[in-house]
Parts: sequence; structure tokens; C-alpha cells
Amino acid sequence: MKDGIVAICVDMQERVLQLTQRYLIELRRYYYVTPTSYLILIKTFTSLLGSKRNTNYTDTQKYERGLRQMAKAGSQAEEIKEQLTALIPKLKIQAEEAVVTQREVEAKKVEVDKEVVEVNKEASLAGK
Repeated sequence: MKDGIVAICVDMQERVLQLTQRYLIELRRYYYVTPTSYLILIKTFTSLLGSKRNTNYTDTQKYERGLRQMAKAGSQAEEIKEQLTALIPKLKIQAEEAVVTQREVEAKKVEVDKEVVEVNKEASLAGK
């Protein structure tokens, strides 16, 4: 990696020297490239590299946190699925019991309706 950075810095230095020659030819003015400007370039590159590393680290942490939360949610969903699967037989039994209870209520309602008719008859006879 250092070799690549060195190659880039050398390439930039050579391009700047070429541009200073062009600047001299076109505008007849001198532009000097000093070691200080080269050191400022390296310092700027170093600070930019550090900033990008911090940004990448922060983004990586966010993604890892998100992945952990997604994994946690997935495991919770599996637990809920297992609980629901365990409840299915109980729900079937309760549904069957509800059907039986409904039939009993309907049978008793028929008896109650008969008794209501008889009571109404007796009430009308008693009223006469």
C-alpha cells in the first residue's frame, strides 16, 4: 500500500512540475514548488485518510449493529412461531368444545322456547 501512495505522490509532483512549466510558458510567470507545499500535500492526504477511516469504521459499526438486531429479531420470530405452533392443537380443542357448547345451547333454547310458549298460554288463560 505504501508503494502505491509513494507512486501517487511522485506522479502528482511530476504533474505539478509540468503544470509550472506550462504556467511559465503561457503566462510568463514563475510558480515555485517547495518542499513545504509537498509536505502540506502529504499532511492533507494523511488527514483525509484518517477521516475516511473513521467514517468507514463508524459505518461498519452501524451495519454490524443492524445485523445483530436483525438476527435477534429473527430468533424472536422463530420463538413466536414455535409458540404459535404449540397453541394450534389447544385452539382446535377449544374450537371443538365451542361447537359442542353451541349445540347444547341451541338444544336448551328449543326447550326454553317451548316453555315460553306454554308460559304465554298459561298467562293468557290466567288473564281471561
